[in-house]
Amino acid sequence: ASCGLQLVAGQLDAELVIGLRKQLEAALGLIQGFRVSRFAPELQAAVHGLVHVFSVFRSNASYGQQLHHLQYELQSTPGRAPSKLRKVLHFLAVVVAPWAMVRLNELAIEEAWREQSGWRRRVYVAMLRTEKVMAAVTYLNHILFLFNGRYMSVADRLCGLVLVSQKAQEGGALSYEYMSRELLWHGFSEFAVFVLPYLDFRWLLARVMRRLRQAQTSDPVAGSSSSSGGGGGDAGSTDDGTNTSVSRRA
Repeated sequence: ASCGLQLVAGQLDAELVIGLRKQLEAALGLIQGFRVSRFAPELQAAVHGLVHVFSVFRSNASYGQQLHHLQYELQSTPGRAPSKLRKVLHFLAVVVAPWAMVRLNELAIEEAWREQSGWRRRVYVAMLRTEKVMAAVTYLNHILFLFNGRYMSVADRLCGLVLVSQKAQEGGALSYEYMSRELLWHGFSEFAVFVLPYLDFRWLLARVMRRLRQAQTSDPVAGSSSSSGGGGGDAGSTDDGTNTSVSRRA
């Protein structure tokens, strides 16, 4: 597969994760007392992990790669799909490792591991060296990728996964059905986020319960029959009282 298609697919995947994460953060921000910024790395890892599991684990390609008819295959044996073990290793390298590094860096900064002695100091120095080595390896891998079009990321190279085009395309045209569905969902979610803070769910629930109680207590057929029966009884009692009074006078 060409470098351009792979880069565009990667950009689409990144935009998808960012969009879903923002919608999740907006929804969680409505919860009183919930600090979204405190769990930002976990939200990023959760969204990225779900997208990765439901795309790469099922179809051997991410959603952006599926739009361009790209699919992961083993470099050692062309035409063979990656095994479940390689997918798990790829998941750990793409999702879990970045989250662990972010949390470890935050912990080292909060507890000032740089100024301490012992194993914390050694771990901090090892983290700095690892970051520098990974930056250099990532840069070198990107240069090689631009030359030969294989291994778009370091994780792909470590797992031996390459992207192969499954169908010839003309200009990498996107599916308009997918784009329209994505725009419709985005507009609906934006409208929901705007409207939900103005709704009083307690008032709506109380109003619905009041209507249900009124419907249960008011039965027009039973009410009319009871009222007519009560009127007849009153008329009968009045006639009996009149006859008694007349007989006494006589």
